[in-house]
Amino acid sequence: MGGELRGFPIHFPDDRRIRPTQDKLRQAVFNVLGPLQNITFLDLFSGTGAVGFEAFSRGAHRVVLVDQVTKWIQKNHEGIRQRLVQASRDQEFANAVHIMTGDAHQILPEVGTMDIIYLDPPWTHLPYFDTMLRMIHEYGILSPNGRVVIEHPPTITINPWGLVPFFGRVYGNTAITMVKP
Repeated sequence: MGGELRGFPIHFPDDRRIRPTQDKLRQAVFNVLGPLQNITFLDLFSGTGAVGFEAFSRGAHRVVLVDQVTKWIQKNHEGIRQRLVQASRDQEFANAVHIMTGDAHQILPEVGTMDIIYLDPPWTHLPYFDTMLRMIHEYGILSPNGRVVIEHPPTITINPWGLVPFFGRVYGNTAITMVKP
């Protein structure tokens, strides 16, 4: 993990169905995004929470982590909170990072306007990419200067649903596409 929590170990389940975003890929994405001070960050299908926790570590003031199963998010959240107790920042962390358990389709309309949305649904459910981007656009969830980061298989083409692609790159067996209003 980069940023303030550099070096903090993120716990991953030993489960092949879970596909955590690798450290080098996270670093590349955050380098493209640039400074995150005072932004809101939504991590949809967040798995272990690594991407959202890194956003907090890099200065995001509000981070929302969404997944149907939050066991690993909770485990990592507690570990980070314990580390921040030593720096008297645990209350700031508690106020900034919110975990929402449930179906992203139902939760998405409730999260409010976000500056950056990280979209990484299970690759076994390819229609989620299209559905989530359509909902983000139709519900006006992305702020006027916001960005959506989509982590996806390099073999699929992303329909931006009225958003404008501005970045695309393949990193090994993973592609990143970024869109904005």
